[in-house]
Amino acid sequence: MKTKKSAINGNKEAILNAVKNKRSRENILLRHMTSREYLRFMGVDDKYIDRMTKPREELTRIGYTHDEIDKLMTVDGKQVKVRDNDLCKQAGNSIVVDVLYHVFKQLLIPNR
Repeated sequence: MKTKKSAINGNKEAILNAVKNKRSRENILLRHMTSREYLRFMGVDDKYIDRMTKPREELTRIGYTHDEIDKLMTVDGKQVKVRDNDLCKQAGNSIVVDVLYHVFKQLLIPNR
């Protein structure tokens, strides 16, 4: 069974059908999600994702000078770089924002 890559990306049913109907030696290619997709999946707003992925631009927008940003982004004399892999790990170590919201809503709002 030949499945176009574009049909599989983002389509759960196409993925399940491709897996179910694949032949014994046939491979299915799936792409890795980006850190932005992981964070969106966990319910993080895009404005916060931008802050995590591009901290220098965000600090500049807020009004920090380049020297102040360099001081903030330096740990033990080394420049801190935000890696895509680290953001994926952060997303995996978190809880879905919407789920947490509804859990607290059920706990804090008395039953009618």
